[in-house]
Amino acid sequence: MHSIRCSTPRVALHPIPRRGGFRTWHLVRAGGLVLSFTAFGCREGPTDASENAAVIEVTASTQGQDVDPDGYTATLDGAGGQSLAPSATVTFSNVSPGEHDVELTDVADNCTVGAPNPRTVTLTAGQTVPTTFSVSCAAIELIAFESDRTGDDDIWVMWADGSHLENLTNAVGDDFNPRWSPDGTRIAFGSTADGDAEIWVMDADGSNATNLTDSPGDDVDPQWSPDGSQIVFRSDRAAGEDDIWVMDADGSNARNLTIDAADDFDPRWSPDGSLIYFTSDRDGDLEIWVMNPDGGGEVNLTSDPGNDFSPRLSATGDFILFVSDRTGDNDIWATSSDGLVQVNLTDDPGNDIEPRWSPDNARIAFQSDRDGNGDIWIMNGNGSDPTNLTNDPAFDFAPVWAPGSTRITFTSDRSGNNDLWLMSVDGSNPTNLSSSAGSDTDPAWRP
Repeated sequence: MHSIRCSTPRVALHPIPRRGGFRTWHLVRAGGLVLSFTAFGCREGPTDASENAAVIEVTASTQGQDVDPDGYTATLDGAGGQSLAPSATVTFSNVSPGEHDVELTDVADNCTVGAPNPRTVTLTAGQTVPTTFSVSCAAIELIAFESDRTGDDDIWVMWADGSHLENLTNAVGDDFNPRWSPDGTRIAFGSTADGDAEIWVMDADGSNATNLTDSPGDDVDPQWSPDGSQIVFRSDRAAGEDDIWVMDADGSNARNLTIDAADDFDPRWSPDGSLIYFTSDRDGDLEIWVMNPDGGGEVNLTSDPGNDFSPRLSATGDFILFVSDRTGDNDIWATSSDGLVQVNLTDDPGNDIEPRWSPDNARIAFQSDRDGNGDIWIMNGNGSDPTNLTNDPAFDFAPVWAPGSTRITFTSDRSGNNDLWLMSVDGSNPTNLSSSAGSDTDPAWRP
């Protein structure tokens, strides 16, 4: 047996099947003589295309807030999509030389890809070409709310323009009173999923829902401490009376702060977390009380023969708004944090309730029927310049400020059922955000 070079033979060669990785040839000469040759290390046919192929490395560089953890899809020439994490690289191998289009798709609505997208990448044989897409993501304004549009009350979330509606709970039982954690990553809420009303918490996307209280009584109205480490709430688990309880944010260390025979409810933290304000009937009528977070140092702030309720604190904690009927009808009052100075801000024959400080402390939104039906009003922090913002024959109620102090959400039945509406601070541009056949209430803006 003889060896030949891996080149085109000068005589007739007839290949026979490959054996053991070698190639054997039969050489036929004149006269019928047949010689066998074995070629070692030869490669038959044309050069493998992969030798001339190129590689594209596609990188996403993402900055901003509310980045979609699912990332994007990178495509080559409109096909061959690969999942690409928000800040990662994927590789397209064995790409033929020439011009190719690379595109980043499946980009979240709050994110923008730097141009060009798609872009053309030119390749030469054997080359590896990187290309990077810069992605910027803006913070999403989210509103959590309660809705019975699917039958039971559930916690829903939507963008501030009413889009991207999503049912977060979608479970048996009623879910209500959504409250965002200070860092916007979790939502506390009330639920009857386990039979009675309990305080639950879930991640902002509805995952990891957990019953924090799991007691025989009703536990409702969760309020996060400013640092997010505790939740204060109302419970009737002790002897049937409503008391103010507090627990750690994971549900541990629950304790009764107001052990008495009266009803204590509507707790609110001071902005620095050093005090808890609440309403109590322990003195025979409703009054605004304050205590330390451990339940000590209880003080009656209002101490008036009328009913005083619904404490709402300014962003600085210097003043507390509340509703009082001490003059015969419900008016909006303000008191200093020590209760020494109390002022009637509305003093109108109508019923003025649901006061809410603007985030910048400059104005107060409230609900009033002074014009004959429920409307949303606004006034300066000292009670001056009261203005009817809605002025609609329908019932408009429960104002809630949006972050930035330039917009107000409210609930209205002007479309036939309760929907969530948004308007500018001057009452212009009223927009129905939820627009469903169910009842949508209790909006809560993510911080």
